Amino acid sequence: MVVFRYYLDKSDYNFSYQFNYIGESRIINNLSIRVIRWITKFVLFFADLIHVISTFTRKQVISIGVNANKIKVYSLGPNNDVVDKKEVILKKTAKKVGSNNKKEILFVGRIVKRKGVRYLIDSLPIVLQKYPETLLKIVGAGLELSKLQDIVKEKKIDKFVRFLGPISNYELALCYNSCDVFVLPSIIDETGDTEGLGLVLLEALFYGKPIVGSNVGGIPDIISDGITGLLVNQKDPVSLAKSIVKIFTNSSFSKKLIMEGQKLLLNKFNWSVGAKQKYSDYISEINKYESELSLV
Repeated sequence: MVVFRYYLDKSDYNFSYQFNYIGESRIINNLSIRVIRWITKFVLFFADLIHVISTFTRKQVISIGVNANKIKVYSLGPNNDVVDKKEVILKKTAKKVGSNNKKEILFVGRIVKRKGVRYLIDSLPIVLQKYPETLLKIVGAGLELSKLQDIVKEKKIDKFVRFLGPISNYELALCYNSCDVFVLPSIIDETGDTEGLGLVLLEALFYGKPIVGSNVGGIPDIISDGITGLLVNQKDPVSLAKSIVKIFTNSSFSKKLIMEGQKLLLNKFNWSVGAKQKYSDYISEINKYESELSLV
């Protein structure tokens, strides 16, 4: 029996491979890619059970001919059973959404092309027309960072954007608590790479914040448009700005989004429920395997 936990980010067999170790993960890209593709397809076809992180990744695995019945979606959110006590205190004293005219937009993630941060920056001047004291905080580092910093300078919006780089969990908790909206403007890049799920959206919901995301990859597993958040087309700064302004303007609507989003977090992205489901699947596969052996 083979049980293989697989994360698939890219289309047309252009895969990103993530092998999880204790305290470490390694990504293999463009290394003997034909051999890796063959090995991956071999493992997927002969695995008894495959865990993926979203319905999007499930469809991608099915698209190469893998039996859909052995693919299970497990999309776990933040492990709120082990959240730092300081973060819990911060959560209880969080800034109320829509509490004043100084608004904050937050992005957290790697600063790479597929995260679409360029389009969030492009949307900011539109937001500033309505809310001139808005601040955009960008948490993370990556290859696109210097390019984005140059764009901000060119647009002369330096004083409205803060590039915070990598920060501690405590500092991240502060950022989540102070923001009025969390935005994940991901895109499908030129290689076909996109968002597998969008865990940061779930983190924002945990802190009681409304969320906006692009309609790509696994993001729609989290955001039902107008119910748990707002979905926009990728690479569309105008739609991003309109969604952000709508959340800033309509506090009762924002609170409804948060309420439904947190219900989703509790019911669908719950570690306790997910662990029990996984355990049940593993036991089922082991029993099936032992049953087959007894017939030999």
